[in-house]
Amino acid sequence: MFIDERTRTLQKHLLDVLYEQTNSNGGSVHSEEVARFRDNPYGAEFSNFFYCRELKLKSWYPQLMQPTREQKFDLWQALQLRCSYTDVVEPQSWGAATDIYSLVSHLRMSERDSI
Repeated sequence: MFIDERTRTLQKHLLDVLYEQTNSNGGSVHSEEVARFRDNPYGAEFSNFFYCRELKLKSWYPQLMQPTREQKFDLWQALQLRCSYTDVVEPQSWGAATDIYSLVSHLRMSERDSI
């Protein structure tokens, strides 16, 4: 199976921004896998790539009612800046149960829509 470089790049950016915002690699259970992907996204094995993309935001925001609206806004702004995007509308409904794959897919669709 082939995973394009852009998808890997966006996933890395998202995981990096989550780390910067929370000082966590998804909690102690996921930390090793996330750090491994962040360190080498283009050489990551498929199992590592898929493991990370299935993680939910609640791994980074373990408190009830997180991420807050402010945390989501900060995350989305930092992600757009990191990806050099302007005015990519954030997903309509996202929160603790949202997985990495959904956010990366949203960014990819926004890229396609802007062409």
